[in-house]
Amino acid sequence: YGQIKHATVKLQSLARGYLVREWYVKTRSAIVALQTYCRGYLARKHYCQVKAAVVLQALARGYIARRQFNRERSAIIYLQAHTRGYLARKKFASVKLAVVKAQALARGFIARRYYQETRVAVIKCQALVRGLIARRWFTRARAATLKLQSLARGYLARRHYGQVRCALVKVQSLARGFLARRLYAKTRSVVTIQALVRGYQARKHYTDVKASTVILQAYTRGYLARKQYVRDRTRVITSQTVVRGFLSRRRFTRAKAAVLTIQKYTRGCLARRHCREMKAATTIQAYARG
Repeated sequence: YGQIKHATVKLQSLARGYLVREWYVKTRSAIVALQTYCRGYLARKHYCQVKAAVVLQALARGYIARRQFNRERSAIIYLQAHTRGYLARKKFASVKLAVVKAQALARGFIARRYYQETRVAVIKCQALVRGLIARRWFTRARAATLKLQSLARGYLARRHYGQVRCALVKVQSLARGFLARRLYAKTRSVVTIQALVRGYQARKHYTDVKASTVILQAYTRGYLARKQYVRDRTRVITSQTVVRGFLSRRRFTRAKAAVLTIQKYTRGCLARRHCREMKAATTIQAYARG
């Protein structure tokens, strides 16, 4: 009985100790949780009060700092704007002066070169025109001279032929008179003399006609050859004029294209340099403002 009682008491004490410990643990956990919630609530409440004061201070200080910053920034921007405007105007004036000088020099060079080329072309054209006029005048004068020469030679030939004919007629009359006087004496001799005289006259007439024909052929062939030469020379001069004009225009076009290319590259270089300077100024402003 004593052992059973002792074991029962021990079991009861163990059970009660377990129950008490479990209740203690639960109660302690509940108390710790309640304390945690209370302390958290109090801490949050205090934090909200402190945070509101900090937020108000931050807003006030931020407002004051922003107002001061805006004033300083406005003053700095105003000063920068005036300074940069002055520098930009000064730089623009210097660049404009340099560009105007460069343009004046380039345009003067182009104008002088164009004047020289135009003057050379005009002189060449004048020389060609004057040469053409001189050659035309020479051709006309030569044709007139040849015509006068042909007329004079024809007149001289006709006069010479008339003189020869008169002489021949006189000789014939004398011969015929002589033959008539001696007709009764020497009929056979007269016939022989007539045959000789007539043969001489025929040969002389043939020689004269042949010489006149040869001279006429020579003048005709010379006139045709000169006319063909003038035509060929006129065609060659016209072809040369067209080719020289084409070459002059092509040289002028190439020179103009080269000048335009130089102007384009120069203006592009100046524009890129100005763009880089403006970009650098914008970057400096951005750093200054930031």
